[in-house]
Amino acid sequence: MTPQQQAILAFLRQNAPGRTLAITADEIFNRITLQGLPLFEGRTQEQVRGFIRDLVNNQSSLIGSGNRGYYAIASIDDALGAINNLENRSSRILERRQALIGEWNNQNPNNLI
Repeated sequence: MTPQQQAILAFLRQNAPGRTLAITADEIFNRITLQGLPLFEGRTQEQVRGFIRDLVNNQSSLIGSGNRGYYAIASIDDALGAINNLENRSSRILERRQALIGEWNNQNPNNLI
């Protein structure tokens, strides 16, 4: 786990235990930077999201996300909320994928996907 990931995880556990206390990626960046840890350059939201994605996928960290931001999962309700959020987002992404394929095929009948 990188120092940035350690800082993000500790920050969420202390400041956002549970989805009702969720914090946006920009706020996570701003607050950790104010604590003196230089995280990274560039667009903060994308970088924070990448660190959190790796924390969940590869570092066994219980971090959820929702409309209000990221949070440390502190209960089964938090876990279910995070899971439902991911399911809803994935179904909307797949719908958009199908719409793009359909429209491409409508406009390009000799070059179908």
